[in-house]
Amino acid sequence: MTYEASSKMLGGKIADLYDLVEDYEARHESLLLAGKMITSAAVEAAIAQSFADAAENLLVTSNCVPEALLPPGIDTMTEKLASGGLQAERVDLVKDYKASLEAMYLRWTYKFGVDTANQRLGHIKTMVRDDCVEAKIAKEQPNNAYAGAMYEDLRKRLRTRVKDNTLPLFGCAEEHLLGAAGMLTEECKVWWSDTFELKSKGST
Repeated sequence: MTYEASSKMLGGKIADLYDLVEDYEARHESLLLAGKMITSAAVEAAIAQSFADAAENLLVTSNCVPEALLPPGIDTMTEKLASGGLQAERVDLVKDYKASLEAMYLRWTYKFGVDTANQRLGHIKTMVRDDCVEAKIAKEQPNNAYAGAMYEDLRKRLRTRVKDNTLPLFGCAEEHLLGAAGMLTEECKVWWSDTFELKSKGST
């Protein structure tokens, strides 16, 4: 819409330009102005169409979310996962699933407002933190890398949570919940190894 408005595309129908009018130039200028107008109704229609065309729980890759929308600490998450010995392929998956949950959060914000989106995200993170704590306790090995075992245990817990569906998930799949674990890792509410002094930015 903004691309079309910035061009010299005429608004209305092409036949409007060739109606019997006394002032062709005036009609042309009028249609040109109409082509540059973006109304609230048009914006709402575009948003509504995007919701109809896209699944609510669509997964994305981490590079599909603009960097400006990502909270600080992505390096912190990577450092902590790597320090725990989590395989690089799984680290990349956590990044993608974190981006997927962030995309879901943005959709909630557009549809329901910031307050509701924050409540939903907080609810999801609280549930996932419980599973992270239990997975860590079940698999931690002081002075040894255990992130891989913790990851596998956590995936099983998240899969069970989605299957049981005893608490609302708002369309989130197992992968989105794993993305929440990534967010919690960034916030230093979840560790995948013994705690250590972080070198990355935004460490706590």
